[in-house]
Amino acid sequence: MAKKPALWVGGAMIALGIILFIGTLTRVNIWLYVWPSLIILLGVLLLVRPRMLGSQTNVDFHLLGDVNLGSDWPVHSQEIWNVIGDTVLDLSRADFPEGETNLRVMGFVGDVKVRLPEAVGVKLNATGLVVDGNLFGMKDTGIFTPVQLESDNYASAAQRVNIETGYFIHEINLERSL
Repeated sequence: MAKKPALWVGGAMIALGIILFIGTLTRVNIWLYVWPSLIILLGVLLLVRPRMLGSQTNVDFHLLGDVNLGSDWPVHSQEIWNVIGDTVLDLSRADFPEGETNLRVMGFVGDVKVRLPEAVGVKLNATGLVVDGNLFGMKDTGIFTPVQLESDNYASAAQRVNIETGYFIHEINLERSL
């Protein structure tokens, strides 16, 4: 399951390469067809995606700008789309359920910053063309490869958060609240 976003990114890159190759061979300006098709595909995805996730996951969509979610809210499985902009999730005083909660943050370009309490275990899977990840001082950079980090207390914590990010280019910083 952790490699699924990498498969999507890899598949998209192969498809894009094939489309460009066919355009070169046929001497047709393929972008006249690709861009409208991508916009239509994005629109269909936005309409169908909430149904694919089921009723347990909320989907929050933002085209441009920053997303800031405050600290006093009940954490639940959620997917946040912020196409261009920064996303800040302050979970330092949030109410976490027992077990694992999935947070997925998706977009094109942006930074993601998450603040978490000490007792919550965290697993991070960040996928993109270029990813710079920082989990409580553990740093990793991925170019064409996912960044996967896990806190020391993830396996033993009663409350766990699985954070997945998927951007073209992004930086993700996870820090502990004081």
